[in-house]
Amino acid sequence: MNRHSFKVIFIALILVALLFPAANSYASPSEQGAKGWGLDAPHVPGRILVKFKSGVKGEQRLQVHAEQGGRVVAEIPRLGVQVVHVPEEAMAAALARYRANPRVAYAEPDYLAYGDFAPNDPYYATLQYGPQIIQADRAWDVTTGSPNVIVAVVDSGADFQHPDLQGKLVAGWDFINNDADPTDDQGHGTHVAGIVGAVTNNGEGVAGIGYETRLLVVKVLDASGAGTYSGIAQGIVYAADHGASIINLSLGGTSFSQTLLDAVEYAWSRGVLLVAAAGNYASSNPFYPASFEQVMGVAATDANDNRWSSSNYGTYISVSAPGVNIYSTNWNKTSGTGYGYRTGTSMAAPHVSGVAALLLAQDPSRSNAQLWNIIESTADDLGAAGWDAYYGYGRVNAYRAVTYGGAVPTPTATPEPTPTATSTPTPIPTATLEPTPTPTNTPIPPPAPYLQRVNCGGTHYTDSQGQVWAADQAWDGSWGYMNGAAKSSTIAVNGTVDDPLYQRWRENPVEYRFAVPNGTYWVTLRFAEFEVSKSTDRMMRITIEGVVVEGRFSVYGLVGKYTALDREYQVTVSDGVLNIQFAKNGGKKNPVVSAIEVRQ
Repeated sequence: MNRHSFKVIFIALILVALLFPAANSYASPSEQGAKGWGLDAPHVPGRILVKFKSGVKGEQRLQVHAEQGGRVVAEIPRLGVQVVHVPEEAMAAALARYRANPRVAYAEPDYLAYGDFAPNDPYYATLQYGPQIIQADRAWDVTTGSPNVIVAVVDSGADFQHPDLQGKLVAGWDFINNDADPTDDQGHGTHVAGIVGAVTNNGEGVAGIGYETRLLVVKVLDASGAGTYSGIAQGIVYAADHGASIINLSLGGTSFSQTLLDAVEYAWSRGVLLVAAAGNYASSNPFYPASFEQVMGVAATDANDNRWSSSNYGTYISVSAPGVNIYSTNWNKTSGTGYGYRTGTSMAAPHVSGVAALLLAQDPSRSNAQLWNIIESTADDLGAAGWDAYYGYGRVNAYRAVTYGGAVPTPTATPEPTPTATSTPTPIPTATLEPTPTPTNTPIPPPAPYLQRVNCGGTHYTDSQGQVWAADQAWDGSWGYMNGAAKSSTIAVNGTVDDPLYQRWRENPVEYRFAVPNGTYWVTLRFAEFEVSKSTDRMMRITIEGVVVEGRFSVYGLVGKYTALDREYQVTVSDGVLNIQFAKNGGKKNPVVSAIEVRQ
């Protein structure tokens, strides 16, 4: 297992101090600052995860809960963690008191995580390029996996009626509804399951990387694609206790959790390999559980082995895998059982889980650390030579993995022919002719690359680097917004010297359009939150050129109030107009954007 000794977790562009205490080491309430106990990040209101120190008896635990007004609503026995409900309005104070209590090992909010994907146009890509590009078909000539290898899909459940998953699914537990029916009511888990282990060579549908591998279905995400850290931790423990050798986690959140780490360490200690999506934020910020040392973080690549522009990057990336326009088994509320395309690191991770399943079927004695090492050692190096923050050790290669340590065919060099000695004729001098000058045309310089900067909701502005931002305008055939109202504030903004660029914004723009030449563009969106005080009050879905780049985006949830937040995305335009759409996806407030830059 290769993890880098120089690993540093940091928050880019965020100048708000966030404290992630380890067990038995907590800051005092005064050290927490105005943001409270990590309550800015999305979490379940009024719910705290509490672990007591060893030796604390049941009556003592009840006494501590009574002192804080807490009520135990669930437990994770393997981890010794209790899920406690407290009055929502008293949550910050209760959390502070729990952490200050000498009997408590740790206490933390029950954070929320989301399935990390973005649905895409079903006609955009060629069907199932993923298995071909990782050479799964050649790997299947070596091993077709084994039904004795169980991969747990800890996700939104699975469609047990899907014809391409028949005989492959093992019903686990539904931690959303607390029952034994983990049927998918979102579709994300069904899509992930098909990538890992759809029925293969049956003349129908798609092929799963793990071929004969079976899938343990554990439901931890609800119909909206959201789940709690406590539920995910329970799902990981359940999978480790019910025969899973590999756990696929195509989900995650941006907040550290000791409970989630305890679950990961529990599964790892039982020999389980954990594979997780790296995140879809085009960011190097930590994303959990992929950022944990015991988890393989997987970035996403496209059909041309290029990094997907929204894929997270950083020191926690182990390898990369196909994640753009992946065709797999699917389910949705409208059409039910079927097939479809999805994009995201959620789709990349199951490619790696499928390869791990083939390796374990090939040699059941392999440990989780050995599986990890083989996958990294046999990846096709992309990007900078060796490990890099964008591709990790490279894009996973199934064939090279299953032939690791054996005879991996290598190209044979073509021998150079031996030259035959020949007599050299004596050259005959010839007259040199002077060339006749011909007129040349002055080349016409190519047009300058497209560049448009917009101060959304604001006036003409020149920033600290001399860059000019145009005053906002309605769509006039060249660029502009389609709707909304301009708003402003005079409150200073953290994390920038260009406060005026963030102090004005357009609320509910619906869409910005830019008439551009066809080609590839970088889009930078700038935000700051001035109005809400809860992460769930303003949740946005942002779609660029038909691709959902942010599913449940909360500026407050990521950086709090009055702090600059920039996001960058790479897109391709083929119809002459670049579309950026903003939609409300939860909460009571409409979407906002402070500034937009579009550049080639």
